[in-house]
Amino acid sequence: VAADDGVELWLRIAGPERGLPVLFLHGGPGEGSQAMQALGGPALERQIRMVYLDQRGSGRSQRPDGAKFYSLALLEADVDRVRRALGVEKIVLLAHSAGTPIALNYAASRPQHVAGVI
Repeated sequence: VAADDGVELWLRIAGPERGLPVLFLHGGPGEGSQAMQALGGPALERQIRMVYLDQRGSGRSQRPDGAKFYSLALLEADVDRVRRALGVEKIVLLAHSAGTPIALNYAASRPQHVAGVI
């Protein structure tokens, strides 16, 4: 999926096609969602629609050069872009480490789109 500024974001959707999506926001920066997909994800995917996003500059997402491509506001906008691409009004945010400020800020600025934060 492409971010609003054209940065290509990698994501993977797994688990039941129906149900409230749970968007995983990994730690890092620079890491990716691969550890969660390998370790905790398979058990969750049996019952939950999991969405794994590699944040801009991390994992398998595009790594653009320049500070103008990196900010908390842009990371939050990327979360909203993914939510809209999923075609849902609300998501659950599952955050780890450096993903937590993104989740909390997104929930504070767009509470109408958040069903929960873990």
